[in-house]
Amino acid sequence: EIIIDSDFHIGNLSNGLPVCIYKFACEENSSYTVSWVDSYEGKDALMNLLNDEGLENQICCDVKVSVYSENKTHIVCENQDSGYVNPPSFTAENSGYYFIEILPYSDDPNSRGYFAVKLN
Repeated sequence: EIIIDSDFHIGNLSNGLPVCIYKFACEENSSYTVSWVDSYEGKDALMNLLNDEGLENQICCDVKVSVYSENKTHIVCENQDSGYVNPPSFTAENSGYYFIEILPYSDDPNSRGYFAVKLN
């Protein structure tokens, strides 16, 4: 479960973990924004986050992100490439869980590494 706050949360896609899924509880009619940094957009911010956590010189990856409600009746975004400059925002249609699904942008099995996601 991801915390709704103003901090980025570091994630890592690897051959053993080719997808990351975070869930979070939403309140009906409340607004949320999902942002992320990766090797494509926000790389400097991501490298600073990794350095702050003692993860210097790590590989970052480009990711695609989907955000949806528990039963997928409300799809906020699907396989969106960039979420740093123009992150997707939405208003929850119902109270309940939503999910942030993060995959490597490329299907290349070598396209793995770190990213960071934020929910506020």
